[in-house]
Amino acid sequence: AALQARLGGIAAGMLAVERAPHSLLFPRCAAVAHQCGVGTLMQALRAGLPTLAVPYANDQPDNAHRIARLGVARVIPAWRYRARGAAALPATGALPVGDGWSLHPSASRLAARAAAGRVAFVPASGLPGASRSHFDAQAAVERCAPTTESTGFLGRALAAGAVGSSPFRGVAVGQPQTPALLRGSTDVIAATNLSQFRLRPGAGVNAASMAALWSGDRGPLASSATGALTALGRVAGIQVPAGADEGEQLVALFAAGVGAEVGVINVGGWDHHNQIGVTGGTFARMIGELDRTVETLVAGIPGVTVLVLSEFGRRVAANDSAGFDHGRGGLALLVGDRVRGGVAGDWPGLGDLDAGDVRTVNDVRCVVAEVGERVLGVDAGRVAPGAPSTRLGLFA
Repeated sequence: AALQARLGGIAAGMLAVERAPHSLLFPRCAAVAHQCGVGTLMQALRAGLPTLAVPYANDQPDNAHRIARLGVARVIPAWRYRARGAAALPATGALPVGDGWSLHPSASRLAARAAAGRVAFVPASGLPGASRSHFDAQAAVERCAPTTESTGFLGRALAAGAVGSSPFRGVAVGQPQTPALLRGSTDVIAATNLSQFRLRPGAGVNAASMAALWSGDRGPLASSATGALTALGRVAGIQVPAGADEGEQLVALFAAGVGAEVGVINVGGWDHHNQIGVTGGTFARMIGELDRTVETLVAGIPGVTVLVLSEFGRRVAANDSAGFDHGRGGLALLVGDRVRGGVAGDWPGLGDLDAGDVRTVNDVRCVVAEVGERVLGVDAGRVAPGAPSTRLGLFA
C-alpha cells in the first residue's frame, strides 16, 4: 500500500511490490519488460519468456542488443521512452491535419488553413550535413548555395527580375540590417519598424538638403543615398497602424503599391533548451505568435505565399532541463491559395534516428527551388544552385 501511494496509484489488474524473486515470478508470467541488467536478463531467458527490453545505461544497451539478435526480445531505445515525458502533447488536445499528423492547439489558424488544403508540411527537412551552430546553419539555409556564394536565395531571385524598378522589391521588417537571404539585390531595405523609417530631425537636416548634397555625385555611394531618400519619401505615405507588429507592417507596405515583391520577418526565440512547456509556457506562446503572423500575412496580402523555414530541428529526446537541444531534421511550411496542401516529401520515422535526431531526408533546397520556379518565376538553378532535381509537388 505504501509503494502504491508513492506511485500515485496504479491501474486495476496491476501489482506493485518492493521486490520479488524473479526465479519464482517469471515462470508465472506471459512476457516481461525490463532494463536488461544481466541478472534479470538471465532469469527471463531461463523462464523462456518473450522480452520487451528498455535499456537505460551502463551495459544494458549491449545486453539488449544481444538478446534482440537472438530473436527473443524487442528493444525500445532509451531516447524513445525518454522522449515521451513532460513535453509530450496529449493527443486529445492536438489539432489533426491529416495523414496521422497534428498541430499544437495554439496553431488553430494554421489548422483551419490546413483543413482547407492550403498548407504544405515538409517534415524531416534541412540541409544534408548541416552544422548544429545557429549561426552557421542559418547562414547556410539563407544562402541555399555552396559556401563560396555570399548572396541569399531571395536576393538572387530579385536580381534576376526587374532590377531598379523599386527600392521595396525586397523588405525585411523587424531587423536593422539586410538579412543574408536578401543579399545579392540592390532593391532591398531593412527596418526595425516601418513607422520609424525616417530621417531624424535636427540641425537643418531633411530629405531636400540630403538630396542636394548628393545631386552632383555619380558614384556608388550617391546611388545608395538616392535610393534611400526615395525609399524614405515613399514610406512617409504608407499608413502603418499604430503599434503594428511585423506582419501588419508588411501588409500595409504591400497594400501601398510601392512595388514590394518579397517580405522577410525573423520570428526569433525558438532556442528552447529548457522549460519548453506543453500547452502553456514558452513553446505554446511562440507557436501562437507564428500562427498569428502567418494568418495576418495570408489574410492581408492577396495571392501571397508564405514560406516558413528554420535552420534545423530539435533532438527527439528531452534534456534534463525539460527542453530540447539542437537537432537535424526540421519542418518547412508553405501557406497560401496556390499551395497544394498536405504532408510532402519523405518521412523517415522515429525508429531510425541520426544519433538521436530526426534524419534530414528532404533537402530544403528542393523547397526553395520550387518556390523560386512557381512563385517568383525564376530558374531553380539561379535560386538554389546545386539543389537536387527532386520536386515535392508543393503547388497545385
